[in-house]
Amino acid sequence: MYKQVENLINLDLKNLNKPYDKTIKNQLNISDSNVKIAILEYGIKGCGKRFPKSKLFLADINYMDLISFYDLIVFNKLLIFWYFNNIITDIEIYHLDDDLDILKQDYDYIKNMIDCGNAHLISEGDTKYLGAALREGKSESPNNNRLARNRRFVFKKKYLQEIINELGYSCIIS
Repeated sequence: MYKQVENLINLDLKNLNKPYDKTIKNQLNISDSNVKIAILEYGIKGCGKRFPKSKLFLADINYMDLISFYDLIVFNKLLIFWYFNNIITDIEIYHLDDDLDILKQDYDYIKNMIDCGNAHLISEGDTKYLGAALREGKSESPNNNRLARNRRFVFKKKYLQEIINELGYSCIIS
């Protein structure tokens, strides 16, 4: 498996086809469906501390046929490939078990807003880890005549920052 990981480190990230999960799982011979592959870019602050450069996309939100929480979060581990300047620098496994309650609360909040006809009022700042990030366009929403901005479920940068912090990446310059 180390040789397979070594080959992945040399992947050209610009030309890697999505979805990552299938491509990388096949190369690593991972059959565990409880693992989600995440290829995440990070930046480095002036003090040397890492920060995530983007959110982790999970699924588009369909207001009229909302995906269930258990279909959205079908995994309990993230296999994270952290990269900087198009070079994979770290590969980590992060277990979501301790975070599932908060993720479920965030999902329930978003679902409740949609069910109450307030999809147009959803704000990503109202949740902790699981966000409803904006995307282009507008769609019908239930229980309301107003169009709501299209959104997608994401793991927020704040959550990814907590993962980076927990993995022990700290300032390298004093």
